Amino acid sequence: MKIFLAQHAEAIDKETDPERPISPQGAANATRVAVKIAEKNPGIVAVCHSGKLRAKQTAEIFAEHVGTTDVKSVSGMGPNDSVEDFIRGLDKEGILYVGHLPHLDTTLTSLLCGGRDHGLVAFRNAGVACIDINANGSSLLWYLTPDIC
Repeated sequence: MKIFLAQHAEAIDKETDPERPISPQGAANATRVAVKIAEKNPGIVAVCHSGKLRAKQTAEIFAEHVGTTDVKSVSGMGPNDSVEDFIRGLDKEGILYVGHLPHLDTTLTSLLCGGRDHGLVAFRNAGVACIDINANGSSLLWYLTPDIC
């Protein structure tokens, strides 16, 4: 089963707007990564996000470029939500999950190493990791960031 983990795009600071929408630069970066992912055509069928505005906006950009209209908010993706519960709920192929740190770091490390705090991938705003989960374990297939797209 192939899944995708993405950190939301760069957001406006809390003092400027407490809702923290993505910034114009964040939108441009997410678009750049989304275009590259669409070129790879990795089979993304849906995009799920935390309930936070910045994750929703990032998810909508990714969905537009990969060609899906299936975009929805899911629980369990907040910055400090249970990674174990989130991982137990991973049961569908081709879902791109847009979330936050430290949840993403811990999720990826748990999937790949079975533990926490290994620092395998330094998630970046609008960065996307593709993970293959199978009976033998999990593998990181690729990781894209705005600076390499």
